[in-house]
Amino acid sequence: MFRKSAAALFDLTRYFQIWIVTSLCMTAIVSVLLFEVPKCALLTWTHLTTPGLVTNVDAAHHGATTVRFAVQGTTYTPSFPPAGVGIGTRVLVRYYPSHPAIAILEDPQPALMDGLAHSAFGGIIFGTFIKLVFTSQRIKAGKFSGRAGNYSAF
Repeated sequence: MFRKSAAALFDLTRYFQIWIVTSLCMTAIVSVLLFEVPKCALLTWTHLTTPGLVTNVDAAHHGATTVRFAVQGTTYTPSFPPAGVGIGTRVLVRYYPSHPAIAILEDPQPALMDGLAHSAFGGIIFGTFIKLVFTSQRIKAGKFSGRAGNYSAF
């Protein structure tokens, strides 16, 4: 009786360990690709500000905003996510001192927290989906026996 309970507990523990690792990996991928979390983190720790001028709002790209600003005589014109401002509007640009091309319009601290929250949620959802797909494939293939030592996620 105890051996069957231990085997079931082992399978359940192994399942959750793999699910957590998969979710954390997906969270990292989502945070880097979709929410620019590394850039926001970098700018949260160290940034300088300079005035910028909105030169274009691209309706074809959901209102992506192009801003022109200058740092030490060099002019930069990056595109940013929609900022809700019109052409000709003056904005405050926050940039990384040693690489001014790394810039953001919004305050990086709330953007970082928001990006981390969305990334964690997305990572858990995607990680759970991936884990369920692999588990269902193993069950269909008859490779899931429910006994300790015979279960592998991949």
